[in-house]
Amino acid sequence: MYIKRDNEYVIVKLERNEDLLDGLTKVAKSENIKAGMIISGIGMLKDLEMGYYTGTEYERKKFEGIYEIVSITGYLQETAPRVHVHVSIADKNNKVYGGHLLSGKCNPYAIIAIISYNKLSFKRVYVEKAKRMETEIYDV
Repeated sequence: MYIKRDNEYVIVKLERNEDLLDGLTKVAKSENIKAGMIISGIGMLKDLEMGYYTGTEYERKKFEGIYEIVSITGYLQETAPRVHVHVSIADKNNKVYGGHLLSGKCNPYAIIAIISYNKLSFKRVYVEKAKRMETEIYDV
């Protein structure tokens, strides 16, 4: 993996067999990103798992083999879990699947663009009104 920063923009290249979520978690820590948005990405993933959130849990689905990233979005936050990613992927027949990324390894690589906000912090907190954990936005 390598990371390049241009002011608030962070570009990450993850290499073959690097786990996308683990890699982005390392970026959040090493670049001290307290609030960041994944704004773009390209590459391929293999042997991934995605989920659909039912409101109480994720319905999980595994995808074996190699898939092209069609779109990727999400955020990096100050508290664990540091990374939340949604992805759309396509198989070799151009059939597209999408959902919350639970795991996936880059093959051969992925390049992800992140914008890091200097005056904000995203934190996972319990929201009494919703009766669940949610990400909230704070001024730094």
